[in-house]
Amino acid sequence: MLASGRPRSFAVEAASSTGVGVDFGHGLRGFLPHRLMGATTKAVVADELKRLVAAGGAEAGTPQHREAKERSLACLVGRRLELCVTHLQHTKMQTLHSAVMSEAAAQAYWARHPGEALRGLQEGDVVRGFVQALVPYGVFVEVHTGEQGTCKGLVHRSEISWSRNSGWAEQYRVGQEVQAKVTSVDLDKPALALSFKRLSPDPITQTFHELIHSKDGADRSQGIQEAPGIEEFLEICRQLEATEGIACVVLSPCTHSPTFAQSLQVFLSTRDVPEGFEIICRRGVLLQSAVVHTSEGRETVKAMLQ
Repeated sequence: MLASGRPRSFAVEAASSTGVGVDFGHGLRGFLPHRLMGATTKAVVADELKRLVAAGGAEAGTPQHREAKERSLACLVGRRLELCVTHLQHTKMQTLHSAVMSEAAAQAYWARHPGEALRGLQEGDVVRGFVQALVPYGVFVEVHTGEQGTCKGLVHRSEISWSRNSGWAEQYRVGQEVQAKVTSVDLDKPALALSFKRLSPDPITQTFHELIHSKDGADRSQGIQEAPGIEEFLEICRQLEATEGIACVVLSPCTHSPTFAQSLQVFLSTRDVPEGFEIICRRGVLLQSAVVHTSEGRETVKAMLQ
């Protein structure tokens, strides 16, 4: 491991005024100086120092400020960091004594091998990481995948919240620990797409389900020819039923939507349906659903709707 230069994950066990210590294993100690920390970790320490200084009123250069600096590094104790060994320290008898670590070198390694940490990820995985940067189009997250390594993922601003929140940038800060769901993994680019909002169901779709599916359990489904409803949606259902691989399409009656849709909106529902999938349509204040009975997979049905 020492010769390969490949980063490893270490738990921070102690802090001083100049850096943090980790258990290197085999009775050895590793030291990560503040100057060799990554930008995200430095941002976490800076935020903590700012908080401590504000709380204690310590001025720069005073013993109180030096104490606050050491205490700010203590916020990293217990946190796992991806580190590389930069050089080894020996005793006078040339016995291996300790190692100097670098988080910046580890991040440079993953920048050179971006696809290595992506191989163990797949769509639907929930990952933990730290906010690396805030940009106008979203949030970059530094994702730690354990033994696989560290990679960078993007939460596009459209994937931050189900609601239209123009102030989303104020909710996040560099170094903040976050959870996200993997929406796509591209090993060729390589690229990782993440979502905050998909950690929970779409509240609008949940409302649709409550409106569409009657509480008395009565079956009010109808065939396409007999069912009144949203004309564009009926046409979509007719085309689906005529498509190879689709056994039949069964419509539910129209109901009223709690919100207004200016254009036709069609959703592929996540509700479990035996031997098929549910699709939901909204137009104006009208709401309608249909069950597509098919042996095809979800992605195939989604492609048919596009």
